[in-house]
Amino acid sequence: MLTQKEIDQAVAVMCELNRAAAAIARDHSVHACTDVTGFGLLGHLLEMTRGSRMDVEIFWERVPMLERAWDLAAAGMVPGGTRNNLDYVLPHLVFSAGMPEIARLLLADAQTSGGLLLAVPQDEASLMTEKMQKVCSFPVAAIGSVTGSGEEKIRLI
Repeated sequence: MLTQKEIDQAVAVMCELNRAAAAIARDHSVHACTDVTGFGLLGHLLEMTRGSRMDVEIFWERVPMLERAWDLAAAGMVPGGTRNNLDYVLPHLVFSAGMPEIARLLLADAQTSGGLLLAVPQDEASLMTEKMQKVCSFPVAAIGSVTGSGEEKIRLI
């Protein structure tokens, strides 16, 4: 299903620690931080919304993914833990019209070695993202914002 190049890319991303990104984050006003692991991005976002009693809006198409992740998920290669994650966070999700089921699954994907999820002030997000893009070999992106309405909802737009 995967070429050797695609396997090598996945292994490289999983082997790279979040050390460089974490060092850059220390120079900024980080309000919350977690590494994305077994609960998937959506599960960790739910932890953050509950802990802060805030809502978040996520631009789901901005979330970095490995090449072929979409194709593999569409072919049914989705771990059971991922489906459990999605079921668990579902009551807290608000989907944009037409958001594909595959995207929902990938955002709930149970990770072994995911990236960092950081909440930082909006005025620092661009600079911090730029710094991380220069030193990290994996994709870095600002994927959303905290809305603060207090319903503990994750809006996927």
